[in-house]
Amino acid sequence: MAIDPDWPEPSGFADEDLLSLIRRQGEHYGYRRFMSFQDGSSMSFLELRDRVAGMRARLQDMGVRPGDRVALMLKNSLFYPVAWLGIVTGGRRPSNQLPPEGSRCRLHPRTQRQPSRRYG
Repeated sequence: MAIDPDWPEPSGFADEDLLSLIRRQGEHYGYRRFMSFQDGSSMSFLELRDRVAGMRARLQDMGVRPGDRVALMLKNSLFYPVAWLGIVTGGRRPSNQLPPEGSRCRLHPRTQRQPSRRYG
């Protein structure tokens, strides 16, 4: 893929953090489709903004603090980018690695089965 030399340089985006960008795009584009998935599901810019905010709030309610690692192991779906963005915009670190043996974990309330390892 080549970059078109005549394409205008974006201005002001380098100084904007990801959370501000998500909020601004939600306000600007509203219910226009942000993303669609192979199963036919889709999400608007406003839905993305609201779901990411909800994910950040749920993590905070569960006691997950900024700087904490959060295991992110999900099926390939629209929830994955929402979860990832909710984790990183709240100052947490996503991880898809198995945790060390003997460490602790918190399960999301919707999780039905116990993990084979505990992690923190």
